[in-house]
Amino acid sequence: MLMRPQFSGVSRCFARLSGAVFACALLLPPPLAAQQESVVLVHAGKVSGYGVAYGKPGNIVTALHVVAGRSPITVVWKNQKLPATIEKTYAPADLALLRLQASPPPNIPILQIYPGDAPLDTPLNFWEAPDKTSRMDKKETKLDRVIALERLDNRLAQQPAALAAALCSNGGSNYPTLKTSVFKFEEKNIKKAHSGSPLTYQGHLVGMVDGGPPVNGKGFIWAIPAAGNFTKLVSQGATAAPASPCTSDRLYSGLRADNPHLENDPALRELADSSPFHVVDDNGNPLAFALEYRASCRDIYDTLFEEEQVYLRDLVQQNEEPFAEDERATLDDLFAHLIEVYQEDNTGATIALPAESDLSIEKSEGHTLIEASSPVAGITMIIFARNNNSLEESRAALAWFENYVLSDREDWQAEPDEPDDIDDFLDDADEPYYSKLMERVARDDNGDYTAEFLASLTIDDTDFLGVVVKVNDWAAVNDDKEERIFLYLMEACAILTDFAYY
Repeated sequence: MLMRPQFSGVSRCFARLSGAVFACALLLPPPLAAQQESVVLVHAGKVSGYGVAYGKPGNIVTALHVVAGRSPITVVWKNQKLPATIEKTYAPADLALLRLQASPPPNIPILQIYPGDAPLDTPLNFWEAPDKTSRMDKKETKLDRVIALERLDNRLAQQPAALAAALCSNGGSNYPTLKTSVFKFEEKNIKKAHSGSPLTYQGHLVGMVDGGPPVNGKGFIWAIPAAGNFTKLVSQGATAAPASPCTSDRLYSGLRADNPHLENDPALRELADSSPFHVVDDNGNPLAFALEYRASCRDIYDTLFEEEQVYLRDLVQQNEEPFAEDERATLDDLFAHLIEVYQEDNTGATIALPAESDLSIEKSEGHTLIEASSPVAGITMIIFARNNNSLEESRAALAWFENYVLSDREDWQAEPDEPDDIDDFLDDADEPYYSKLMERVARDDNGDYTAEFLASLTIDDTDFLGVVVKVNDWAAVNDDKEERIFLYLMEACAILTDFAYY
């Protein structure tokens, strides 16, 4: 069986967080059409996001990380492609002020800042343009509270260094700062591709979608409050923009097939053209998993917490040590493979898969399962995602999946020196969360390993996500270097499979 290092659990420590509750004022909203027409698409080099008209005619506010260090910048409004330049930046809030180069500028309706307290736990709108159209569709979400970025998600409470490393860099400083006050989303239907999309309430600006840097392989999403920050951008913003792009060229945020700057990059255009895969869970809820990014295992490894990096290094090195040097797989062999990371549209469930895998839908006892194929016949990967109505339903889903994983043979057993790694925070009223990493093996009469599996089972409030990587013929896999590498790759994907950070 694989020798696996143990997780210390530090990266999953939680801190209880609390937030304030705000009241809101009643305003007469402008017509819906005016709000829609205030929102634009922003293409900066090979990435895309959104922006909103604010201030004087010809001004567009967007997320700085979308446009920093990238060119050309093209703003699309009503199918008009308008060149733009960065006029000012306000890095502490990750904001950029663009200036349209058209003279006179088009008559894009300008939105005003909402004058009341931010509406929390209240439906408000964000805006999304379907691919290959500049039409803006109104979407609905909710904000939970205002909180410092460093305290956004309990799972990240003990990872300040990893958070800082994931943020954009401008010389010696990161942006936005970890102390920046941000909105935490109550719902998880926002993705990093929505960066720059305004949050509107009663026709006024409340904030702007921000985030997106991969942290521990998953998205990290929040919103920047408009009140105060938009004014500072205009009145105090720096005129020198960061010269470097925010993230690796291989971890693109917001790829769109209608980006005119992708015309000479067929590989990225193909990636942008990829369609979400859809399943209906056994609760009857439609789930849509959209491809967030495709990157080498090396690039994703660089986003991981130190504990996860050590785990993967030890997984390869300890298991390869018995082999002769010319037969030994290395970490570089693992790094050369591509991984695709998908995020579900409404739950934030994030699954990682080897790029070589094909997906199929299977059924077991009425439950919907996603199976990732392997070029290695002896390795299988099964994923179970379920959008539930209550925490109790999530517990039941976890119990069913654990029983399913164990049901194919009676001789599964836990190693005495390798207990399950469990983080149980289901009693946290604000952010109930549970994670269990379990390994089981089977032996023949001589005590030799014949099969094994690694499973990850996660509850995030009312949602469940489980994944298992199972080796059905241990001897065949263990005797082949390429098969061992693919097993390490699938186990890396299992560790990455979790919920995005909100």
